[in-house]
Amino acid sequence: MILRNEAAPVLTLDGAWEFQLGAQVGTIVVPGCWEAQGYSKHIDGPARYHRMVTIPADWAGQRILLEFDALSYAAVVRWNGQAVGEHRGLWTPFALDVTAAARSGEENWIEIEVYKPGERYPMRSTLAGFLPDVATTFGGLWQPVRLRALTAGIEDLWIDPDPDTGVVAVARARQR
Repeated sequence: MILRNEAAPVLTLDGAWEFQLGAQVGTIVVPGCWEAQGYSKHIDGPARYHRMVTIPADWAGQRILLEFDALSYAAVVRWNGQAVGEHRGLWTPFALDVTAAARSGEENWIEIEVYKPGERYPMRSTLAGFLPDVATTFGGLWQPVRLRALTAGIEDLWIDPDPDTGVVAVARARQR
């Protein structure tokens, strides 16, 4: 689960992305799975998403997160050519800190390589229960994607509850 700072500025990355799956090249709409948008359901990857995004100049000096509500199934993310993180999971939201690679006030290049369950990530290992027996898999950035600038937030929080007194001590971890 991602705890979101709803007061922080957000830049949605939903909409058209450049896309490649095997020999198929075109655009794709995020959020959405590639099969529902006319791309092959028989190829499990790599699917390559890429686009440019201009980060507002006033985000300079802030921590910048790239947030995904979910994707299917495994991804490697590059920002301005620099690897910034990986993820595996079909249903789970996650965030990557892109601060070190991001350039505020400039265009930034985002590349995401995605694999859905299939040959590389077998369905029995990636899907639970009866799903591999009754369902086909889908691939892609099927939930919203956004950038968030943490202009205000809590970092390295230390919480010390005392069950005997009912008192909860809260401090920044660096102040302990």
